[in-house]
Amino acid sequence: MTAARSAPARPGPPERILLTGATGFLGAFLLRELLDRTGATVFCLVRGEAERVHRNLARYGLAREGDEGRVAVVGGALDRPALGLDPLTSGLLAESVDAIVHNGSRVNLAEGYGPLKAANVDGTHEILRLAARHRVTPVHYVSSAGVAIPPRPVPAIREDRVVALDDVAPIGYLRTKWVAEALVRTAAARGIPASVYRPGRIAGHSRTGAGTADDAFWQLLRALVLVGAVPDTTGDVLIDLVPADHVAASLVRLVGQPSSLGRTYHLANSARVPFATVLAALRSDGYPLREVSASAFTDLVRASADPGVQRVALVNALVPSVLDTSDPVFDQRNVQQALPSAGCPPVDEELILRYLRYLAGTGGFPAPARVQA
Repeated sequence: MTAARSAPARPGPPERILLTGATGFLGAFLLRELLDRTGATVFCLVRGEAERVHRNLARYGLAREGDEGRVAVVGGALDRPALGLDPLTSGLLAESVDAIVHNGSRVNLAEGYGPLKAANVDGTHEILRLAARHRVTPVHYVSSAGVAIPPRPVPAIREDRVVALDDVAPIGYLRTKWVAEALVRTAAARGIPASVYRPGRIAGHSRTGAGTADDAFWQLLRALVLVGAVPDTTGDVLIDLVPADHVAASLVRLVGQPSSLGRTYHLANSARVPFATVLAALRSDGYPLREVSASAFTDLVRASADPGVQRVALVNALVPSVLDTSDPVFDQRNVQQALPSAGCPPVDEELILRYLRYLAGTGGFPAPARVQA
């Protein structure tokens, strides 16, 4: 794969952008920002019916009148050869798009590398092939901050840090993202302009609270609520919670700056949130949580028959969780240099309450006892 024989990239702001993962959580926010901050038509690679894109926008309160005129849905799939596109559609797409925001992936922290490889690794390879097929097309790849966490603590994780694969946490999803990042860097060395974005722990909208309970962090909180307890190891723990609208806005602003290409960006929250603030929000909203020893908490989790609690236990057995250790500090000097005014909205007890109430109201999180009564 090389861009040596590709035509030069089209100059000027992108008029047609390919977005993958538009039916996911972050994808909805990225699509909203692309529609609001650019004048481009956004091509969304989607498996299944086209209406899924607009339903996903509506789910998080992001749908706007007139979106249909600027969203073009292309049927395909990341885990299929050539993205599941027929040769004519693939050729037309390669000739027409001016930028690619590759956000799509299969996310399952309980699965190994093998089941996730087709979508996350092979899909990224197909995206890069598309980017070099006719004209050089810049690729903006959405990775995960988790791929950069070293086995031993450091004062701050630099944006250019690349750890050895063996040092990545033994989570299949993170290892597919590590390999996909390596593909993107190799493609960049072969002439395909590319940037890598590593979001931290993504939370809901900073104003509406709209979010998803499918994320590992909220599944962990759900497990605490269901067993009615929290281990006494969380006293000084700090967590990285960054609102989805901030992640999407920062990324799309960087997409609009050609000078931003060729770098890695940590889209995290520089002001980590005390886990005690999260617990205070849970308790003030009516979730009784008693403090127990770590061993007693483990026993409670193991005794739970809830499949979600069991999945949390499985993941926590593989990697340290926020119940035991703080999230690392992610250096963001590339972001600060490119976007000096892009400060992250504060994540405080009031906002966490907003998240909890949104999730409980949509059925994605257990309602507190007072609401159930």
